[in-house]
Amino acid sequence: MRRPALPPQVGWPGVTAALALALAWPLAGVLAPRWQEQAQSLRATRPPAPPPAPVIAELQLPVVTDVHPRVASLLELAERRHVQVERSQQRPDEAGPVPRLLLTMSVRGGYAELRELLADALQADAGLALLRLRWRRPDTQTGKLEAELQWSLLMPAASPALPVADGPAIGPAARARPPSSRP
Repeated sequence: MRRPALPPQVGWPGVTAALALALAWPLAGVLAPRWQEQAQSLRATRPPAPPPAPVIAELQLPVVTDVHPRVASLLELAERRHVQVERSQQRPDEAGPVPRLLLTMSVRGGYAELRELLADALQADAGLALLRLRWRRPDTQTGKLEAELQWSLLMPAASPALPVADGPAIGPAARARPPSSRP
């Protein structure tokens, strides 16, 4: 018995695919109404969507008239977590829906200590956000990391103008160089 000749472009895989499609079309026509009913019943039993997240302006930010205690508590938290703060710099940012203070910190410490600092700081202050984090491992033998953290301290609209200042440098490496030099 001879097999029927097929065009070389189609081959047996093409014929098999065409037969599968020819059989699936009527099956889909019979099952489509049932699938639509099931989809409607699932939509009806699905819980309602959660409300959208609040806009920044609607958040309940801590009412603080002075930003310095918040910065000081962040520096104290770093010291308690054995993270050395080499430099900190503050800059106000009044543009946007909520005034904020941008705080940049150059720190050094172990990975676990830096992670604890980040987690504890974000849990302690509802108006604190981590904007940027840069890691660097200068020496693989010591296990210490250098990091640059950029924080945003969100302030309520009723707060006074935010001062621009360089924060204190903590640690022996920071005390050894003049305050105007950059690391």
